[in-house]
Amino acid sequence: MDKLYLAVDAGTTVVKAALVTQDSLILDMASCRINTDTPRDGWCEMDMEAVWQAVCSVFRQLQENNRSRWADIGAVGICAQGDGLWPLDRDGVPVRPAMLWNDSRAAALLDYDEVNQLALELDTAPLFSGAGPVLLKWMKEYESENYYRTAHALHCKDWLNYRLTGVIATDETDASTALLNIHSKQYEFSLLDELDIRETEACHPQVRRSTDIIGEVTTEAELETGITKGTPVIVGALDVTAVASGCGILKPGQRGSILGTTWCSYFVMDKAGAKDHAGINGSVLCHACPGVYIRIMASLSGASSLGWVQREFFGGEHHSKIVPEVSKIPVGSGGVLFHPYLFGERAPFRIPTASGAFFGLRSHHTKFHMARAAFEGLVLSLYDCYRNLPGGAGDIIVAGGVAQNDIFCQMISDCMGVRTIRDRRQELGIDGVTRLLLNCFDDAPMAKDTLDHFEPDSARHGQYQELYSVFVALQKAMRPFW
Repeated sequence: MDKLYLAVDAGTTVVKAALVTQDSLILDMASCRINTDTPRDGWCEMDMEAVWQAVCSVFRQLQENNRSRWADIGAVGICAQGDGLWPLDRDGVPVRPAMLWNDSRAAALLDYDEVNQLALELDTAPLFSGAGPVLLKWMKEYESENYYRTAHALHCKDWLNYRLTGVIATDETDASTALLNIHSKQYEFSLLDELDIRETEACHPQVRRSTDIIGEVTTEAELETGITKGTPVIVGALDVTAVASGCGILKPGQRGSILGTTWCSYFVMDKAGAKDHAGINGSVLCHACPGVYIRIMASLSGASSLGWVQREFFGGEHHSKIVPEVSKIPVGSGGVLFHPYLFGERAPFRIPTASGAFFGLRSHHTKFHMARAAFEGLVLSLYDCYRNLPGGAGDIIVAGGVAQNDIFCQMISDCMGVRTIRDRRQELGIDGVTRLLLNCFDDAPMAKDTLDHFEPDSARHGQYQELYSVFVALQKAMRPFW
C-alpha cells in the first residue's frame, strides 16, 4: 500500500495535522487550539510544553481515526509560526515560556535603525522587537538567570522537531528571519556584538535545508505521539513560506498575501532580485522552494485587530451578523478612519510603539461605521505594504481566514486596482509542508475549482487612493506621539 505523510501546521492560535497521500490529497485532519498568554502589557507568550502536548493530541486523534493506515506513515514534516524565542537549557528543558513574534516587550530596548543598517550590510533580515536575538538581549537585561541557563535559542518548529527526534537544528527559512546571511547561508554573529550578547553564539542551531531529514522519531516520542519509532522527520519550514508554497507562489515575479493572525504580503525573487530589493523595512527571506527568495512585509496587526473590534464593539458576535451591515456603508466609512497598529508595527515601517486609533468620529457614527473603518484600515495597511514591495501590477493571490470574506477580498481588489485571486483552500500550510515532504516544487497550477476572482472597480479604486493619502498623512502626523 502507498505511503502516507504526516504534515503539521503549528500556528499562533491552532495546531493542525493531516494525513496526506502521495498524490497530495488530505485523507484526514485534526486540530487543537492553543493558548496565548499576556501576563503583562506587550508580552505575548506560550507554554512550550502545552504546545507539544497539543501536537501530541492531534496526532492521537488521527491515530484513533485511522488505525488501519497509521503504520503507513512514511515521514513527518512541520511548518510553524516564526520569529520569537523558544529557549532550552542544556538538558533540552524549556527555560521559560516562549516569547512570540508579536511580543513587544523589547520595543524600546535598542536603536533599531542603527543595528538594522548593519544587518542590511550583512545581508541579514532587519531585527525588530519580536526577533529572537532581541529577546535574548531582553533576557540578559531583565531575566539574567534564565539568560545564562539558555543553551539553545529555537523557533517553534525546531522545538517540536526536537521533541520528535531529540535533534536540535533549524532550516534556512526560519534562520533567515534573523542573523542568517541569506546568500552564504551562514550566521553573521557580529550582530550579536552589537546587541552585547556574543556569548549566545553557540545557542543558535545548525542550519539545514527544509527538505533535509533532521532525524527519526524516538522511542519516547513514539510513546507520546503514537508515531512509529524510526519514522523520518524533515527539518520543515517557516509557516509563511510553506503557505506561499501551498499557494503555488514559487517563481520569481509571483506575489500574494496571507490574511490571518499572520498578516503578510510577499513577492518571489531570484538571487539578483534579492540583492537589489534588500531594505530595513520588511525582510528578504530564503523561500522553502530551493534557489529563490521571498521579499516579505509582515505586519503585526492582522486578524487580531478585527478580533479586537469584534470582541469590544460587538460582544464577540459572529462576523456573519456584522458583515451584512458593514457592506451597506460606502467606501470611506462615513468619514471614520482606523489605524490598525494595536500591537505596534514592523512593516512597512518599524515603530514598535505605534498604536491603533480611530479618526473622524462624530455623534452620528455607529459601531458598524467603526467596523467598516477597521476593515478599510487593514486593507490600507496591506496596500501600504505593497507600495513598498516590487512586483508591478500583476494579480495578487490571497489566502487565510480573513480572505474567506468576499467583502474583504473585493476591498483589496478595489484598493489595489488589480485582480485579486482567492484560494479557498483552508490548509495551504499543510499543502506547503506536503511539497516539502515530497520534495516537489513543480509548476503544477492551482486547482481552478478552489479559486475565486475579484475584479477591481475603477470608481472605488479612485476613492481608496484618496483615502490612502489621508491614511498615510495621519500615520506621519501620529509618529511624534508614538
